[in-house]
Amino acid sequence: MITKNILCLLLLIGLFGCATAGSINRDIATVEYSDGINMQEAKLIAQKYCLDDDYCSKNCMISSVSVYENKKWYPGQWRAGFDFKLTSSNFGLYYVFSVDKKTGELSEAETVKK
Repeated sequence: MITKNILCLLLLIGLFGCATAGSINRDIATVEYSDGINMQEAKLIAQKYCLDDDYCSKNCMISSVSVYENKKWYPGQWRAGFDFKLTSSNFGLYYVFSVDKKTGELSEAETVKK
């Protein structure tokens, strides 16, 4: 019984991961860069970056992205952060970078404590 539950859970996780990649690739085309980047667009840009980046896609949970503002330290930018996977040596840390609100350009990523 437990084995069936674990297999079902793994199947759901696999299906969710594929659906996420498909929806990211579909939705990224809707981002309108000319009018600035809103929070939802910053989330899509961050997820697309992580999906395409070898390090991020192997070590981070793409669906775990959180986007927030820190006007004091990062004016004019959205901050996007990903949780590391349980299997990553950086588990418990956060993979963070900025998305420029005007252009959608990404800053260099850094690993920080939560």
